[in-house]
Amino acid sequence: MKETNVKLLIMDVDGTLLNDQKQITERTKKALIQLQQEGIMLGIASGRPVKGLQRFAQELRMPEFGGILISSNGARAETLDGNVLFENPIPLDLAHQVLEHLKKFNVRPMVEDGDYMQVNNVYNNLITTGDRTFNVMDYEAHSNGFLLKESHDLCKSVKTPPCKILTAGDDTYLQEHYKEMEAPFADVLDCMFTAPFYFEYTNKDINKGTAISHLPYQKEEIASIGDAQNDISMLKSSGIGVAMGNAVDETKAVADYVTADNNNDGIALWIEDFFGIKPDNQ
Repeated sequence: MKETNVKLLIMDVDGTLLNDQKQITERTKKALIQLQQEGIMLGIASGRPVKGLQRFAQELRMPEFGGILISSNGARAETLDGNVLFENPIPLDLAHQVLEHLKKFNVRPMVEDGDYMQVNNVYNNLITTGDRTFNVMDYEAHSNGFLLKESHDLCKSVKTPPCKILTAGDDTYLQEHYKEMEAPFADVLDCMFTAPFYFEYTNKDINKGTAISHLPYQKEEIASIGDAQNDISMLKSSGIGVAMGNAVDETKAVADYVTADNNNDGIALWIEDFFGIKPDNQ
């Protein structure tokens, strides 16, 4: 393996670690496991809640080597054994204000609650994006390993400061109303699209780069790989930033390297080249 300062490699999930079938390819998996065997720690950073990251950590054998999970778009960072390194949730009174405001709109709020995702009505679950209509609560619950818990009033049932408030809705509806949804909170929260059908709230100035700056590593010891706009802060906060071939132009513009896309082993190809390892020969 080549000499390098890198001690931690952090990866985004959707569009980066996962291909379009939401799977880690075998070549990428082998490369990441061998990298850990060579002494490089792995981190996973995503807009997903931490519960939605744990199965990928298991698949990559991260519990054997240690590692870091950055969840809710940077609102929380923790080690695999649950040691919290950074957390900045939405203050509870402010979260209640958001949830009260959202009652004015045709959206489905979802708030993490341990093993559960709190929602208003499990039967009010269909949204349309493009030409596809699907059960968004089933999608979110199964993607992240949650059970669903109904609450007629989330303002009363949400009792701890949430790392984020996720709302789902028809893509056209969200485009027409997101400015009204964010207007009362624009100065105190970060409000953003994380998919055409997802609009979410996190505490102010929370992003993946913020979380990385609180990790016990120097900037030059960190490399990161991503594809989306919410990965830009992560690449900027790392000594080495890598954009996937499928990345948006803004992310490619701040990257030190651009690799192949998520359907063609982009992570594995960059690892093999940069670190000088050949996982297929292990």
